[in-house]
Amino acid sequence: MTGHEPIFYGAVTVGERGQVVIPQQAREAQGIKPGDKMLVLGGGFGGHGLVMIKAEAVSGLLARLSERVSALEKVFRMSAEHKEQEQKRDPDGDGDQDRGQGR
Repeated sequence: MTGHEPIFYGAVTVGERGQVVIPQQAREAQGIKPGDKMLVLGGGFGGHGLVMIKAEAVSGLLARLSERVSALEKVFRMSAEHKEQEQKRDPDGDGDQDRGQGR
């Protein structure tokens, strides 16, 4: 397996209070320990499925995404500044850096 395919860990039964027990093999494989916060997401499988993910994994993902967004913002700012400088050097956009003066 490449780590991207779903793994079937077993079936669980929902108790009267809505609780389920995560199979031991799944807890061990995913590093889930007592007290870990889990996020429960719905909407998959035609509205009949749930997905659980460790809250810390989402926090880490959001931190990495935030870093990447910041890097992209910096690149966009640099690109805009470069474009402004080019426009100041060649205001009529004809490739001549004549500052818009006649020939």
